[in-house]
Amino acid sequence: EQGDPDVHEEADDPDDDLSDFIAANSKTTLPGQSTTRLQAMLLILSFVVAAKLPWTQVDSLLKLLNALFAEEVFPSTKYGFRKLWKLQQSKMVSIHAFCPTCQFLIDGNGTSHWRCRICSEVASLGEVLKKGSFFITLNLKRQLQQLLKRMGKIVGSNLLQLASSCPEALTDITDGLLYRKVRSDHEMKWSDLTLTMNTDGAPVFKSSKGSVWPIQVALNELPVPLRWKNILVGAVWFGKEHPPAHLFMKTFVDKFQEVGSLMWTFADQVVESAVRIVCCCVDSPARAALLNAKQYNGYYGCTWCLNKGTLVDGTVKYTFEGGAMVERSHDTVLSAMSLAVTRKCSVDGVKGPSPVTKLGTLDLVWGFPPDYMHCVLEGVTAQMTELWLSATGKPWYVGNRIAELNQRILKARPPISFSRLPRPISERAFWKATEWKYWLLYYSVPCLQNILPDRYIRHFSLLVEGIFMLLRESVENSDTFIAERLLKQFVEEVKIFYDESAQTFNVHQLLHLAKSVRMTGPLWATSTFPFEGGNGEILKLVSAAKGVPRQISERFIMNGVLNSLKRLVPLPPFLKKQQELISGKISKQHKSSVLGAALPPYVYEEPIQILLRQNIGSEACVSEYLRARVKGFTVHSAHYQQAERTCSCYLEASNGKLVKILKVFAADSKILLLCQELITEVFELPFLFRIEHPPLGIALCMLCEESVVSSCVLVEQESTFLVKMPNL
Repeated sequence: EQGDPDVHEEADDPDDDLSDFIAANSKTTLPGQSTTRLQAMLLILSFVVAAKLPWTQVDSLLKLLNALFAEEVFPSTKYGFRKLWKLQQSKMVSIHAFCPTCQFLIDGNGTSHWRCRICSEVASLGEVLKKGSFFITLNLKRQLQQLLKRMGKIVGSNLLQLASSCPEALTDITDGLLYRKVRSDHEMKWSDLTLTMNTDGAPVFKSSKGSVWPIQVALNELPVPLRWKNILVGAVWFGKEHPPAHLFMKTFVDKFQEVGSLMWTFADQVVESAVRIVCCCVDSPARAALLNAKQYNGYYGCTWCLNKGTLVDGTVKYTFEGGAMVERSHDTVLSAMSLAVTRKCSVDGVKGPSPVTKLGTLDLVWGFPPDYMHCVLEGVTAQMTELWLSATGKPWYVGNRIAELNQRILKARPPISFSRLPRPISERAFWKATEWKYWLLYYSVPCLQNILPDRYIRHFSLLVEGIFMLLRESVENSDTFIAERLLKQFVEEVKIFYDESAQTFNVHQLLHLAKSVRMTGPLWATSTFPFEGGNGEILKLVSAAKGVPRQISERFIMNGVLNSLKRLVPLPPFLKKQQELISGKISKQHKSSVLGAALPPYVYEEPIQILLRQNIGSEACVSEYLRARVKGFTVHSAHYQQAERTCSCYLEASNGKLVKILKVFAADSKILLLCQELITEVFELPFLFRIEHPPLGIALCMLCEESVVSSCVLVEQESTFLVKMPNL
């Protein structure tokens, strides 16, 4: 068992590390101003973090500011500036050196020599560090303490709600059977916290093979948007090779077991929390490495069932046998690990023990859910698309019509909330996972009409519908069984419509997705998308080729110090606004608000006047706008002309109707959307509609914020299509 929640340690409060700095700078004001040096340092640090300034430019910035005041108001060098977090750095970062030959941990100090107990190599620790044969771990306990100081009220409220609720639908990982089972089996208190972890590599430099491999963790008891914005880093590896699990993950697990219990404040009460890791979201190669199991290209490479796989043209494929699958369980995997040691060979694909077993609360089967980003989007979706466009001479081949497909996909006009605009399918080699998601859910079926033969579209639609259902914001338990049937049929028919070589491991994984959702929540709840984003943010912390892990750790700690100072240092309204502008962190409003300037007053037609009077009593106090923000996303009226490649004027209403926004009205703080109900016909999929617009002035309705569900995706082909979205 990890840690001992009954041991009460003296709290090491990270805020104490800043107390001397705050005391020394909170009273002194800048020359001729009321702004304190402490407030000014907070603004400077905000700029350094937001702009990701290299240290040489930080040096220049400090010199410039001191020159403007004609005296030394701020630290004169970057070294003085960096002392601000030096104490935190010493408590947060541990360096772990390892033998460069055999990759086992070594002990010693910077001057002593050591002999590796495995390969007998002799060297000094200093030489090893210079070669880069080390990785770092970061103190998760201190990071969690800092997070709870900022978010404790939200976390505490969520914990109470989770303890008292009995979920009727799956809306997050905390609704899953696995989360509930872990809390019950391990007799966790209402206040105990759980984490999801991830590790994946990301290349740092285009000109070399070096990649950074962070171990990231997310607090499951934080609400979803805040969870992904507050991902913590537990360890960082940098090198040309994948980090060996026996070294990197084992060390992280050992350090995590030192976390023990956390003491924090909620509702004016001291709360004690144990911290457990209950989920690990990774891609297939990392999953196999962490479980010390065979990769998917070997026999018994599936970590959820005992499908052995079949050799097809020299490659292991996962043929669909029908009938019930023999599933693995946590206990059978543990047993296979023990047998593998005894027999000195792999057992059912398991090669031996894994360091993650020491975590105690991490289920070795469903605690490692399939990741739909790699499996479905970059996997099956890309695989099917490549088959259609590259397999010349096959009945499904449509590569000779790629120019037509390009034209069709470029006609799609997604809402402005989409992070990427449609790109030609001829550029699919450069598509990101998000683009594959948009292609799968929104563009593919409308664009393929009358190009790909109908039977292949109907077959692919099984995948689209099944994944759509499992991606909903709220997934009914009954829906998981419907999706399971759809995906099972898709997998079964892959061999019928294509051939044995198409029965890849990614296709096989589809059979496990529905149960995974029942165990750990909707597919988006255990997706690696947020962690990939975290990798991207970590890469931005690197500014030089030397000492990458140390660069990342220092910048990460600097960000933490900034968050602490923002909480501890009061700013007057003007400075607070400037700090937010500098940081680029002015949050998008989730309440309704109009955008832009009001349009000139206008006398509206009688039907519109009637609707206005019914909703607000009088049209006299109404202003019209072109755009508004509703439920956290932007919409615009049909008259808005600046959006050429996007379209945010189509909505799904709470009554299930699809509507087009004709006008945006505001009366006091209330937003009203004048809409026209569309003529719709379900097409191929339950969430795909062929639409027509009624004559002007017909089927008008007025929607308030509560009546809006989400934006819809407009795809204009020979017919006009609207596609509903599974979640926001």
